[in-house]
Amino acid sequence: MPDAATRRIPAIAPTGRTAACAAGVFAAALAIYLPSVGHGFINLDDPQYVTDNPFVLNPTAEHLRRVWREIGHPTTVAGYYQPATMTSLMLDSRIASALGRSAPQGPPHAATFHATAILLHALNATLCFLWCLRLSNGRIGAAFAAAMLFAWHPVNVEAVSWVCQRKALLSALFALSAFIAYDAYVRRPRGATLAAVALGLTLSLLSKPTGWLIPPVLLLLDAWPYRRLDRRAMVEKWPLFAIALIGGAVAFVSQRSSMGRARIVPLEDPFESLWVVLHNVGLYASTLLLPLRLSPQYPLPERAAMTMAAPAFLFGAGVALLIAILAARSTWSRGRAFAVAVVGYLLLLGPAIGAVEYMGAIAADRFQYLPMLLPLAAIALVMPRFPADRRGRLAAVIAAAVILGMGVKTFRQQAVWQNSVSYYRAALDFAPENPDATYGLGRALYERTTGARPDDPAARKEFADAQSLFEFTLKLRPTYSLAYFALGELWIERGEAERALRIIREGLAQPGADESGRFLEGLALTHLGRPAEAATCYEEYLSRRPTRREALRNLANAYSRLGRWPDAERRYAQLVALDPADDQAAYGLGIARMTLGDPGGAVGPLRAARALAPRNATTQYALACALAAGGRLAEAGGELEQALQLDPTLIPRANRQRELALLRNDPRWRERLDDAVTHEDPAATEPTR
Repeated sequence: MPDAATRRIPAIAPTGRTAACAAGVFAAALAIYLPSVGHGFINLDDPQYVTDNPFVLNPTAEHLRRVWREIGHPTTVAGYYQPATMTSLMLDSRIASALGRSAPQGPPHAATFHATAILLHALNATLCFLWCLRLSNGRIGAAFAAAMLFAWHPVNVEAVSWVCQRKALLSALFALSAFIAYDAYVRRPRGATLAAVALGLTLSLLSKPTGWLIPPVLLLLDAWPYRRLDRRAMVEKWPLFAIALIGGAVAFVSQRSSMGRARIVPLEDPFESLWVVLHNVGLYASTLLLPLRLSPQYPLPERAAMTMAAPAFLFGAGVALLIAILAARSTWSRGRAFAVAVVGYLLLLGPAIGAVEYMGAIAADRFQYLPMLLPLAAIALVMPRFPADRRGRLAAVIAAAVILGMGVKTFRQQAVWQNSVSYYRAALDFAPENPDATYGLGRALYERTTGARPDDPAARKEFADAQSLFEFTLKLRPTYSLAYFALGELWIERGEAERALRIIREGLAQPGADESGRFLEGLALTHLGRPAEAATCYEEYLSRRPTRREALRNLANAYSRLGRWPDAERRYAQLVALDPADDQAAYGLGIARMTLGDPGGAVGPLRAARALAPRNATTQYALACALAAGGRLAEAGGELEQALQLDPTLIPRANRQRELALLRNDPRWRERLDDAVTHEDPAATEPTR
């Protein structure tokens, strides 16, 4: 092979036509995804990434440091280490707050997150154009066609329109940057450009670790089209292979530690691994070439259905055989485009094709976002220049028709991701007896009833439909623990906590029961007035999910009921650190510190609670007590006056409150307090839940 330094590879000079095509690709990618800006969040994974993630909802320097420090056991999300992705989502949350698109104590609107995702996809499509342009040595038409296929391919809708898939977009962005930097290195070998490749690879893995096989893909490109595969090309990549191996190991360890599942299927069940891989080869190849029937969920079949006579297996085996024959033929030919495209595609798809099991589905469209770049690059390399005759015009028309057809399908496919209900209904259209989809639709309908009036007929119907779907899920899969927990949650809401507890514990007895059941068990015990048992459940749940705010709040409240004020103070402090906008947590922290004899330490959180809920008389009254106990009588008097104006029924309590004894000696207050009509104290002795 010729040496990289001596082989003549022409430089690519930017032109006005190049800039116009790049701008066209960027604009087309933006335009096709405009409907997604108005979509909401999906209740699958979006809660843990955004809507229920305190680190994203309240981005602080400490939260950012924690996101980057949690390598072996991430607690911010249940999954692998992905700090670049979480940083991006935190930045979006900050932007949404600055634009006034988020409530002070609620989740941000989804528009900011969707807009960023669309911008990232448009940027990726533009980088795809520039990379294909460099690979093809300036063939603008071929590079433009390849980039438009990437921009408008329907299988990419899942990665672009689903907020939690920011990781796929960022990973591809940095991978494309690495590919372009490597092309620059091949044309003019320098340490700086190779360092840029390493940086792009590292950032890609910090966004999503599925790109850890990028270094072997670079070796493929060395073989063709660069034609520089020699010992030097292999040796120079040892830093890239080291980065990839570290990234892959961190991903496996963090996934297994956080989720408890990341099994290597070939080591445990070779036949199952072969079945899944061949099934997925057929599925991914067909959806890439002819994306007519897509689904947001491709359910994992039962083990009994994994037979060699299954149509999906036979189809996958046939496709795999055909691909192998064509790849071998391509390898023996001069071009080798097909072989490089297929092997590169399968390498990048490898972590998700079935060798490692880390999710309940058998496949997902989003996994093709990065791998499809290799077939598209091959298209750009082998696509002939269209001559200015009838045949050339016909070929151009066919290419435009294919791209346009992809765009129409992409535009329509976005409707699947409009909200949780549309998502699960589409999944059920694909597989009507998919228990994950029946459970998810029930969950989506139940969540829509939150905050509805009890007499609202539409809400009552959705509530009943949700219950029916959960029960149907258990008929499909009697071991589905989440369905038990959802039914228990319904019965808690109906005031039947004892019945709910039985159902939840039945779910916990199922094999591989989801850990959220311990939280719901604690919730049922709380409603039954058994705080000591509830606290044990919350503690166990928080050992795996330490950032779950509801569990922290309920645990702190349970400790306050039990009189375990040091424990309550510690948990309220953790909750305030996670979510400074939680006025109930700040109030609880203040009450705990007052009870522990630290009125000075109580003032800060009580002031914060008052600022967050300025019309809450109980909070202002507690602040007045803390100030008075600390000897700050003038400030205490002002707070007490405002509290009593908001709620005059607090006057009898103020007349007896020990902390207000010195304040009662003030003539301004003595007459008002002494003349108050005594009546029964309102029960507000513990933080509001």
